[in-house]
Amino acid sequence: MPPVLIIDLEVNPQTRQIFQIGALRPDSGEHYESPKLNGKAAFQAALLQLERLSAGAEFVMGHNIIEHDLPYLRRAAPDLVLHKLPVIDTLRLSPLAFPQNPYHRLIKNHKLIASALNSPLADCHACRDLFLDQCTAFGRLRETAPQAFSVYRTLFGDLPVVAGGRIACRSGVAVLPREALKQAVLQMLREEDAEGRSVGACMTRLSLLRARDLDNEKLHKPLAYALSWLKVAGGNSVLAPWVRHQFPDTARLIQELRDVDCGSPHCRYCRDTLNPTAQLIRYFGQDGKIKTFRDVAGVAGGQEEIVSAGMQGRHLLAVLPTGGGKSLCFQLPALNRYFRNGGLTVVVSPLQSLMKDQVDNLIRRNISSAATLNGMLSVPERADVLDKIALGDVGILFVAPEQFRNSSFIKAIEHRQINGWVFDEAHCLSKWGHDFRPDYLYAAKFIRRRTRSGQNPAPVSCFTATAKPDVLADINNHFNNELGIAFKQFIGSNQRDNLSYEVLDTPRDSKNQRIHELLSRELDNQPGGAVVFVASRKRAEEISEFLNTQQWACSHFHAGLAANEKADIQEAFINDELRVIVATNAFGMGVDKPNVRLVIHAEIPGSLENYLQEAGRAGRDQADARCVLLFDKQDIDAQFRLNKSSQIEQRDLKQVWGKLRFLNKSEHIVVSSGEILRDNSDYMSFDTDDRQADTKVKTAVSWLERAGLLERAENRTRIFPARARQLNLEQALNKIKQADLPQRTQDIYSVLLQIIYHADESEPVNTDTLAEAVGSSYTELVGMLEQLEQLGVLSNDTHITINIRTDTARPSEKRLRHVMAVEEALWQVLKNEISEADQGIWQNVSLSALCREIKQRNDSSRIIPAEIKQLLKSLAQDKDAHKHSSGSFELKDFGNDIVKLRFKNRSDSWEEVLNRAGQRRAVCAALFDFLLGKARHLPKSKDTLVETTFGELDKVLAADLALAAIAPEKRQALLNRALLYLHMQEVFKLNHGMTVLRHAMTIRLNKEAVAAKTPYLKQDYQPLLEFYDEKRFQIHVMLEYAKKALENIGQAWKLVGDYFQQDEKAFKNTWFKGRLKELDEDVSKETYENIIGSLNEQQRKIVIDKTERNRLILAGPGSGKTRVIVARAAYLLKVRHVDPASVIILTFNRHAAREIKHRLFGLAGHIAAAVTVLTYDSMAMRLLGVRFDKPSGNRPSEDNIDGQLKMWCEKAAQLLEGNLAADDTDSSGRDNILAGFRYILVDEYQDITERHYRLVSALAGRQIDDDSKLTILAVGDDDQNIYAFNGSSNEYIHRFCEDYGVAEPDFLTFNYRSSQHIISAANSVMNTQPGRLKALHPIVINPERQKQPNGGIWAERDAQRQGRVRVLCLPQQGRRKQKNNRQAQAVAAEIRRLQALGAECAEMAVLAFHNDTLKPVQAWCEQTDTAYFKKSSLRPSRLRQFVRLLDELEKSDQAALTASTFVRLIRQQQVGDEWRQHFDEMREDFLQEHGMPSESHAAEVCYSVEYLKSWLYGYTGELESLRKQGLFVGTIHSAKGLEFRHVFILDGGWGAEQPEARLSESRRLYYVGMTRAIETLTLVHDSPDHAWLPLLPTECERVEQHFDLNPALDIEYRTLALTELDIGFAGRDSRRPPSSNNIKGRLKAIADLQVGDKLLMRPSAGCYEILSGAEVVGKTAKNTGLPELGADTEAFVADLYVRYREQEGAEYLGSYPENLPKWSVVVPKIMIKPE
Repeated sequence: MPPVLIIDLEVNPQTRQIFQIGALRPDSGEHYESPKLNGKAAFQAALLQLERLSAGAEFVMGHNIIEHDLPYLRRAAPDLVLHKLPVIDTLRLSPLAFPQNPYHRLIKNHKLIASALNSPLADCHACRDLFLDQCTAFGRLRETAPQAFSVYRTLFGDLPVVAGGRIACRSGVAVLPREALKQAVLQMLREEDAEGRSVGACMTRLSLLRARDLDNEKLHKPLAYALSWLKVAGGNSVLAPWVRHQFPDTARLIQELRDVDCGSPHCRYCRDTLNPTAQLIRYFGQDGKIKTFRDVAGVAGGQEEIVSAGMQGRHLLAVLPTGGGKSLCFQLPALNRYFRNGGLTVVVSPLQSLMKDQVDNLIRRNISSAATLNGMLSVPERADVLDKIALGDVGILFVAPEQFRNSSFIKAIEHRQINGWVFDEAHCLSKWGHDFRPDYLYAAKFIRRRTRSGQNPAPVSCFTATAKPDVLADINNHFNNELGIAFKQFIGSNQRDNLSYEVLDTPRDSKNQRIHELLSRELDNQPGGAVVFVASRKRAEEISEFLNTQQWACSHFHAGLAANEKADIQEAFINDELRVIVATNAFGMGVDKPNVRLVIHAEIPGSLENYLQEAGRAGRDQADARCVLLFDKQDIDAQFRLNKSSQIEQRDLKQVWGKLRFLNKSEHIVVSSGEILRDNSDYMSFDTDDRQADTKVKTAVSWLERAGLLERAENRTRIFPARARQLNLEQALNKIKQADLPQRTQDIYSVLLQIIYHADESEPVNTDTLAEAVGSSYTELVGMLEQLEQLGVLSNDTHITINIRTDTARPSEKRLRHVMAVEEALWQVLKNEISEADQGIWQNVSLSALCREIKQRNDSSRIIPAEIKQLLKSLAQDKDAHKHSSGSFELKDFGNDIVKLRFKNRSDSWEEVLNRAGQRRAVCAALFDFLLGKARHLPKSKDTLVETTFGELDKVLAADLALAAIAPEKRQALLNRALLYLHMQEVFKLNHGMTVLRHAMTIRLNKEAVAAKTPYLKQDYQPLLEFYDEKRFQIHVMLEYAKKALENIGQAWKLVGDYFQQDEKAFKNTWFKGRLKELDEDVSKETYENIIGSLNEQQRKIVIDKTERNRLILAGPGSGKTRVIVARAAYLLKVRHVDPASVIILTFNRHAAREIKHRLFGLAGHIAAAVTVLTYDSMAMRLLGVRFDKPSGNRPSEDNIDGQLKMWCEKAAQLLEGNLAADDTDSSGRDNILAGFRYILVDEYQDITERHYRLVSALAGRQIDDDSKLTILAVGDDDQNIYAFNGSSNEYIHRFCEDYGVAEPDFLTFNYRSSQHIISAANSVMNTQPGRLKALHPIVINPERQKQPNGGIWAERDAQRQGRVRVLCLPQQGRRKQKNNRQAQAVAAEIRRLQALGAECAEMAVLAFHNDTLKPVQAWCEQTDTAYFKKSSLRPSRLRQFVRLLDELEKSDQAALTASTFVRLIRQQQVGDEWRQHFDEMREDFLQEHGMPSESHAAEVCYSVEYLKSWLYGYTGELESLRKQGLFVGTIHSAKGLEFRHVFILDGGWGAEQPEARLSESRRLYYVGMTRAIETLTLVHDSPDHAWLPLLPTECERVEQHFDLNPALDIEYRTLALTELDIGFAGRDSRRPPSSNNIKGRLKAIADLQVGDKLLMRPSAGCYEILSGAEVVGKTAKNTGLPELGADTEAFVADLYVRYREQEGAEYLGSYPENLPKWSVVVPKIMIKPE
């Protein structure tokens, strides 16, 4: 090494002060590195060392020394000796020494790769190594290309070389004379490239350069760099960015020589390289595939004109149909410009599948300069792509718009010349487009910021297949406003002549068969394939499974498949091994097969644009193809719902803006979506559980940015420690337990570990998920993760998963051995056959010849040319970690079995390249052996998923004796390269690894907006609202297309043409004239009418209210209040598309809840399953997470259930009001229950008690701020408040308007239930009630019946009564018991008369004030075998039939049951008719509530036994009794909410002599009884002081009747109450110790009893024994008050009540066997004869 002084300075960029100096004398080995230079003395000492090392030096050297080190040093110490030395700058030498790889030994800017960070001495050593490589390269250049060397020496100055093994800083080569220089330059550019064409430039401009520019010495160095780059141009080389910066004339000269068409017919370069047709043939004409441009309807010149504009660098906007050659129109200019100047074209595309599709297609055309950067890439793949971008190996880069905020992408393109920005699917830029994405808009801002001041932006091209005039105008305006550019427009038609379209009306149940028929019709007689588009993964799998049963070679295709599966399916489809793919809409767009003959849409898309784009996958080979839409009108509502679910509300943006202002503590905020949502107590339309939460938050931020309130900058992604590979979860949890941590900390850490360790091996875990799970802030979570790392249970290492094929057919191990053997043989052949490739000379290679040679050497018959080509492509990418090379050699595929090769770096030798390949193979072998070992310990499958980390793999290499000597930094590069090699050779498949990461945004708030507390206003939200309106309009248009196509496809296509050509107003006027209101609804007209079509104007006004205001509806009897509640809920679900889980409907009893649920399912379908429909008390239980369970010490027993319900209700209200600590109750599900509720609909509001009032108030948020309130709609009728005895009061309904800010109630006054006679009679009773809310709104018959007879159908059917209200007037003398006897006879006679006229007894009700009044009616039913129903005092959840079902459920040996097994268990219960009806309803409701239309759909869905028990308790627990068929016999209170065709109301208790309050209650009760009647109402009058019968109108019929007393009706059929029974008897054993064996006879006898079985009653010591046969099965309690029962007293089993041991007091437990947890109590019904 000559005497050279190498120096390097570290300079503070802010102060511009030198703070450290390094120096090296390679010739002597002396070196120096100063400490940090603090103070003048230290600096002077360092200068002295420099002076010392300068002695004897002939040159001073450094990297970027001319622009950086020397200017700083000269300013600080101008008198140093080294300033007088000649300067060698290795940075300036690199582009000449390594034109193909200007980053040789450099990082991806101008900096050196050094062995230590921030060490100037290390940089000096790196500079020396680079200089040695440069000398070698120049020495070789002087030998192999002396003319080029002479040109560089003349233009640049003398160059260092290696000569005779020695380094010479001066080559000794003479400067060329002017004429010789001109000739040499010409010869340099006439050398042939790999394609045999003349390289170089425009001959016209080259002539000018030789004549003029060579004389300008200022241009000599730029010319040297330009010629050096031109020498290797047209491949994957990049002009070094520092050359552009320091020598801008270089870029200008290249541009003039390569990009400007001189127009001369004699210039071969311009005639060829700048000619669109020639370039088309060059890139896309291989094997005769594409040799001419297509015509484009509507575009003069077609594709060629568009391509020409792109090659000229014009800004352009083009509309071409899908499959119409749109991609070629931007790919060809991009490839051409890459060849001309090595610049990068960035293509922005919305779908990963589309990007991959385009890259794969280019690769298939042997174009290797395209790449995609997206989330599908594994870590090594992503690193490789980023490396290639920076090094110039990528000329076309496909990215999602989100990448513009990704720092790694920004850094990768930072130093690249950008040739163009292409926006594929450019409609995404417009809010009028069908797929608007705000991130697209940011791209233009990014371009503006990247463009230097005073310069024009790189050409922008926008392409779309589907754009209306509004969309095009929006795109034009956007780029004009952001970048000041105007587009040359090419607006083509969206139709393709080779596609025929069809729409078939196909119900969902028929679609599978119809798809099969279509496939048979289209594919049976021609080759090709078909794509079936569906809306969901589940549907894709269902259809695919069906088609396979029909013998179609078919597979489903969606994002949920493993990487290997996706690749295999796509390859099989393209190779015709599969005929059909069933794909989700987005993923199917990535399937590119030219001969798709049929595209079927199994569900309607959300817009015409989407439909045409997806249908455009057909016939891409320009042959005829069919596109069929299977239309089911219900499908369109799914599109409306999908659209609505993606929307955000104005209040969401307000909340996000408020949260960001709260977080604004510095210049910028770094925050994730989850952190914005977390701890937000105010209402938002979505939360962290929403699958689209991240997208919605980012959308909100984008629109806040558009409002000028903030600016969103780059994304920040941080990787955190993930699970430690050496531990499993149990071991990790044990380490936590052993640590000295508080119990709460251990619990939190355990939750984190369970989430992290249970995460999918190939999926990331977001910090938002972790923070949400443990309720921590981001800062707190960081601390936790760091401590878990310190504890050794998490590891900060990058995880990766790998699919290793272990099946016997194509195992990875076998594949690796084959690839390795072929590669070794290939290298031997290449070195012999193309030995001159290392001299930069292109070498022709025949793939077939290579195959033959390798087969001879390898003795293998399985090698084919395609495999050799793939292997060569992979080998070409072997990199050198130190030299930072981008590969071993260049490869160009010319088709016809020929490829050309040459070494990429002239500094490489065969020995170096072979050594690199050998090292990589050794690494591959070591890695694969390790991974295969891991796979063998995993469950066997076709593809075994192995999880590992880069750290673990690095240790494998470090432990290998042959590889341990490799430097760590080079080992990492080899590791990445080996993984990619094995991936490319299909030995295994790389995937993502399990990672804990934080995806955060950088946001800068507008300081002025923050200071002024600027709110987010309605006008800010208006553009977003317009966008949502447009999305809704697009769905309506798609629906209209389908309807028109069913009638006439020609009309449908006229609609399509108008849609894309007319402005929106004109289009609406053409196709929706007179129907514009339809476009305002997010639902089809049919669905809308289904919900509201049967409503009257009063009801409709309430149901379709779009405001969020509260409403009170005062609804008279039979006015359709339930219909309104159901229709309102259905409207919210199907028209407003609110989250079903946000709706609560509260009812007064379980019957009403079930009725509402059933009706709601009928209107809204299975989305109604998520609506909460509960009684008030059930809602309280749900909030508290409690249930009716088997009684125990802390559970309610039969006699205190009402008290328990009251306590639970009060407790729930306290919880919601914030007056109850969370620890006071079981918190199961509480947060989830409260989160997300938005609407509360309350039935029977007049009947709420004080505790219910508090609960509803707390739920609705009556006392909290507006944003958190629920919207409440209450329906009630103060005329029907009848539960004052139970605590209900009209006070609450009277206060509603004040409580909830209701200006005026709504009134429902049309009665749809009763006849006019009944309505008039009921009104006459109620109209005089003082203080009524409906006093001015009388109840009237509904308009549709006003012209019918007042008696309804009975006016004609019953000639005697003619439907009039009949009053049966009986004698008024006698005791009440006697009157009751006569009443029963009168009612029985009228029942028989009505039955004779066709009435059914099961449709009748006999009602009374008191139960005692009904006893003779009950006796009549019993004695005449008339089926009847009378409410029981026993709750069904305590009866044996229900408990047996629970027992069988608990006996299941499975932790979970399928839904079908559960409903089968219910169906198999052996029970009587009333329980059978209940269980049938239970099965039906379970399936309905869980979204299963029938039992056949329930086979695969599993539920835990504990969940099923909870559901059963919730379903049955609150029921007071089971309803059975027959005459209803009960009090009016028990009939509330019911209706009957025929109603009888008995006298007794209706006296006028009562206090006013009691009299009002009596009036309301009588009124409720009257209004239960639908067709006939019969009233009994036997009291002289009846308060209400005198008020009846004159048209009521009064009939005098007389009956003698019937003694048989005085027999009482009495079911004993639990208080009248010894409920412990059945389980009690008087012997000690008690044993179940002692009472097994009794227990067996009881177990054998069924309801209705005969019993005997026997007196015994002050009570009665109850016998079944000879066995005593029960006893009455003492002192029950029972009369003396005769020996002939008949008794029957009324019910069997279950008593639990835990219910007994502690003092009695000793009498019950410990192994007897429960027993059945026989509840008898006794026939008590009168004394």
